[in-house]
Amino acid sequence: MMKADIFAQADGIKIQEDVNSVITYLQENYFAGYWGNFNVNIILCRNDGPLRIGPGRDNLVNCFEFFYGRTKKYGHQLTGTEFYFIDYQAGRAYYIGKLLFDTGHGTTNGLFIELFSNVTIFQSGYSELLLDRKFRGYSGLKDYSFAKYINGKIVLNSGEFAYNKEDDDYIDENNDYRYFNSGYYKHVLYKNGNTTIIISRKRLTTGDMLASFAYLFTFILLFTNLLLLLLRRPDLQKLRNLNFRQKLQLSFIVILLFSFTLIGVVVTSLTINQYKAKHSDTIREKLNSVYIELDNNLAGERNLSNDWRNDTYGSLNEFLVGLSNIFNTDINIYDLNGHLMATSREEIYYRNLTSRRMNIMAFINMETLTKSEYIQTEKVGRMDYLSVYVPFFNADNKLLAYLNLPYFRMQSILAREISNLVVVVINFTLLLILVTMGFAVFLSGRLTSPLSMLGDGLASVKLGRKVEHLSYRGTDEIGDLVRQYNRMVDELDISTEKLTNSEREYAWREMAKQIAHEIKNPLTPMKLNVQQLLKSWKDKIPDFDKKLEIFSKNQIELIDNLSSIASAFSAFAKMPGTSPGLVNLLEQVQTTLELFRNTSNVNFRVQWPHESKVFIYADKEQLNGIFSNLFKNSIQAIPQDRQGLIGVSLEMKGDKVIIAVEDNGTGIPEPLQKKLFTPNFTTKSSGTGLGLSIVKKYVEGSRGRVWFESEAEKGTTFYIEFPLMYTVEKPGESPAV
Repeated sequence: MMKADIFAQADGIKIQEDVNSVITYLQENYFAGYWGNFNVNIILCRNDGPLRIGPGRDNLVNCFEFFYGRTKKYGHQLTGTEFYFIDYQAGRAYYIGKLLFDTGHGTTNGLFIELFSNVTIFQSGYSELLLDRKFRGYSGLKDYSFAKYINGKIVLNSGEFAYNKEDDDYIDENNDYRYFNSGYYKHVLYKNGNTTIIISRKRLTTGDMLASFAYLFTFILLFTNLLLLLLRRPDLQKLRNLNFRQKLQLSFIVILLFSFTLIGVVVTSLTINQYKAKHSDTIREKLNSVYIELDNNLAGERNLSNDWRNDTYGSLNEFLVGLSNIFNTDINIYDLNGHLMATSREEIYYRNLTSRRMNIMAFINMETLTKSEYIQTEKVGRMDYLSVYVPFFNADNKLLAYLNLPYFRMQSILAREISNLVVVVINFTLLLILVTMGFAVFLSGRLTSPLSMLGDGLASVKLGRKVEHLSYRGTDEIGDLVRQYNRMVDELDISTEKLTNSEREYAWREMAKQIAHEIKNPLTPMKLNVQQLLKSWKDKIPDFDKKLEIFSKNQIELIDNLSSIASAFSAFAKMPGTSPGLVNLLEQVQTTLELFRNTSNVNFRVQWPHESKVFIYADKEQLNGIFSNLFKNSIQAIPQDRQGLIGVSLEMKGDKVIIAVEDNGTGIPEPLQKKLFTPNFTTKSSGTGLGLSIVKKYVEGSRGRVWFESEAEKGTTFYIEFPLMYTVEKPGESPAV
């Protein structure tokens, strides 16, 4: 089609004389718009014509031979065309097209078209919609910059890094490969002959690493907690029983999470709105600038159509492309019926990515509602973009067309800015949440540690035990609590000392009363005996010697009684030191029992274990005192008119040995049971009331315990438990005593 069109344009004229008109025609009709990214070189020559080449263009070669040789050596023909892709590794896309015309006079005219990709011109905003789908998978390459040098001069570059025009500062004469850092970028260089390739990428900053750590830590934290939740399946009811520190930590974390999440959402939302507002202002500024240029060139038109041209521009499309390159935006002009009249981005329409009709909502607002400006969000494929419409009037205020600036060129920039912002906010929020959560845990621990100290102090308060003061330097509410606690400890020590002294005085007072009572009991008959003896001596009665003998016997008995009372009280008061060791408990019980086996009106029933020896760690003399007191109390608890029966048994339970002494006496009344082990308390008409208190002290001194069970008129059973050391087995049981 291009060949036929060119032939028609050249028919009837001398091509050599009208080369410029043909070139102008081709550029206006075939190499506008997107082809502005290429340097176009059009050459007209005959098959026998010369072609000047070289730096000074002083070398002459045959035109046909030059282009034919290049396409033969480097060319790859594009299917169905007369164009060739020249693969000579110059670093830029290079195409050669050849169109031949037979003059009929033995010569052939040739039209050769060279297309070079321009490294300094890029039609920014070339929408991703125009890219083949298979190239969209390489979106990660946008983070890289690269440059290609040939003979030390840059021929191709892309990306954000600003490369030097020459590669002298980058290359190392001794190495073909090189890694180096420059301007916050990491670079890798490869040199092959006269060609140098550099690929660059931004270096990771501390912020990037912290952001990655925040993502990684958050993922690990969530994954670990979810895994523990699935494996342990904790009881949710336990969440109600959190201690104060855990509640404080949980409250801090929840408040911080909510606060920072809310702040992140609000900041992101506000910033996104600011970005959108900024881009809306930008598109309005571009619209005003474009409108001014259109007004300068089209205001004198009475009517506007798609075949418009002037001395500078061959078509309305070419005019819009020029404005588009100047103002870095896309431009559409619709006629009064909403049909596309001209555009700076014709590729979108001939690829049928969007309709050639004006958006219906925009048309209604322009044509029906006669708004002076209308801006809305439109969509091409999956990409949303801003689009602004204004009516365009001529100098006579006549409506000529509707001007539209679709902002999909800069939509990717807006999306990238918003995406970067969201990532930064999320990273910062995550990092801030992690730091503040750690600080919350630390702070809650610091805040509650005085309470824990105070709780431990209160738990250590026991009567009779020295409690130390707590130390706290603060003057806050916890300081007040600590001072009150220390004051309470001091008062408790004073009260304990007073109570101890009072109890001691009371005990000795009661003991003195008991001693006085016990001593007065034998003193009265002693006094009567002395008075009777004195009277008998004065009356000089016969048998005085016999009376003296009886008197002496009674006095000795009463004195022995006083001596036993004094010995009992002395034993209780002194509590001489023990000499514990391994003792055969079974032998000690049997030995003590032998002392009481001949008691009248009492029978003993014993039950021994299978073991021949049962060893415990205790004092032998104290064991004798324990069982003597128990057997004596059991005998005394049985009324005179009742046949006495006392049972003695020894049993092992785990690492314990239990001795039971059971009688069929009168039992112990329930109101008196709580006082039974109290010193000086007795249920008998005579005695010191110290026997069972001594038993309790001896048993507890051997790390054992003593208790009893009693039932009125049926008897009482005393149980004594000692830690068992070891036993020696024997077959059978011991015979009853």
